[in-house]
Amino acid sequence: PQARADVDFKIMSTFVEFYTVVLGFVNFRLYHSLNLYYPPKFPNYSDDIEKDLADEEVYVAERIAALNVSLIRTKEEDQEEEDNVVDDFPDSTDDPEKLEKIKLELERVRALKTLFQGLKFYLNREVPREPLVFIIRCFGGEVSWDRLLFVGATYEEDDKSITHQIIDRPSLSTCFPHRYYIQPQWVFDSVNARQRLPIETYMIGAILPPHLSPFVDENRDQYIPPEEKLFRDPSLLLEKPFTEDGDDDVLSDVDLGEEETLDKTEETVLDEKDKEYITSESDDEETEVKENLELEISSKEKAREEKKKHMAVTVGTLVQEDPREKTRLEKQEYRLREKMIPKKHRRLYKSMMAGRMKRNKEAWLLGKKRKRYEEEEMLKRKAQKKEAIKAALASVDAQEL
Repeated sequence: PQARADVDFKIMSTFVEFYTVVLGFVNFRLYHSLNLYYPPKFPNYSDDIEKDLADEEVYVAERIAALNVSLIRTKEEDQEEEDNVVDDFPDSTDDPEKLEKIKLELERVRALKTLFQGLKFYLNREVPREPLVFIIRCFGGEVSWDRLLFVGATYEEDDKSITHQIIDRPSLSTCFPHRYYIQPQWVFDSVNARQRLPIETYMIGAILPPHLSPFVDENRDQYIPPEEKLFRDPSLLLEKPFTEDGDDDVLSDVDLGEEETLDKTEETVLDEKDKEYITSESDDEETEVKENLELEISSKEKAREEKKKHMAVTVGTLVQEDPREKTRLEKQEYRLREKMIPKKHRRLYKSMMAGRMKRNKEAWLLGKKRKRYEEEEMLKRKAQKKEAIKAALASVDAQEL
C-alpha cells in the first residue's frame, strides 16, 4: 500500500498529550523545589470581577505572565532559613586568599538580591514592560503600570509612595513631587554595576552614558573605554604623576646608611675577634700579644686617617643609555627566542601572534576614534559657550539702549 499524503492526527495528538504530561511534571518539580504550589495559587484580590468573567486557566495564565503577583508558598519559614544560611567552606585548600574572594563574592551576590528593596517603580506605556518587571522583581523591588495596559497592576500612577517612575520620552505634561523620573537604562546599569548608580545622568532628556556590558573580561587585551576604566577603578581620578627625584634621594640615603652599618659591623667584629684572641693566649705571652695588637691597631688607625684625608665627594658622570640600542637588543633577543620555538608549535604561535596584532590594531583604531570624538565634542562645547556669551552681551546691550 502507498503511504498516505496527509498527517496522522491521532499520532500527533498522542505526542501532544505525552509532552503535556511531561512538562506538567517538570513544572511540578520546579515549583515544589521553590516551596510553591503547582498549579500556582494566588492570594485573594479585590478584583473578583475579572475572575468571574474570565476562565480559570486564562486568569492563572494572565497573572503569571504579569510577573507581578506573589504566589502562595507551601512553607514560609523555609525560605527565611535559606536566606540566613551562611556557606561554610572546608579549610582543606592551601590558598586562604581564594577562599576569602569566594566568600566576598557570595556576600556581594546576596546583597545584589536586595538591590531594589524598598523602592516602588511605575512604568510608563512606552517602556518595555516584561524585562523591566522581571529585573525589578528579581532584585526585591515593587513595580506597577497602567491597568488598561496589562493585567496585574498593583497601584496607580498617583500613588504617593512611588519612588521612581521609568519613562522614555523627552518631557512630561504632569510631574509628581517626591519621586525620580529616570530612563530605563538606569535599571540595567545598576544591576550590571551591582549598586544603585547616581540618577543625575539618567534623568529626563539627559544624554545617557555608554552602556557597559557585564560579560567581558577585565584583563582582556582589547580596547577599554575610559568610562569602564573609571568605573572599575575610581582611584584613577586621584592619581598623581610619579616623581623619580624623591625616590633617587631615598635610594641614595639607603645606600649610604648601608655602607655605614657595614663599616660599623666590621669594626665590632674585629674588636670581638681581638678580645677573644687576647683571652685565649697564655699568661706568659700576654705582653708580646698586647704589643703586637697595639702595633696593628695603631697601623690600622693611621691607614684610616690617611684614607680620610684623601677621601672627597666628586660629582659622578651620568651614563645615558641609548633607547634605540636598547630596543634593538630587545628585538634581537625576541627573534632568537622565536627561532627556538619547535617546528610543530610554530604555526600555532604565528596564529596567536596574528590574532594579538589584529586585536591591538582594533583597539588602536577605537582609541583613535574616541580621541577624535572627544575633540569634536570639546569644539562644540566651546562654540556653544561663545554663542551663549554673545547672546548674553547682546541682551545686555539691548537693555542699556
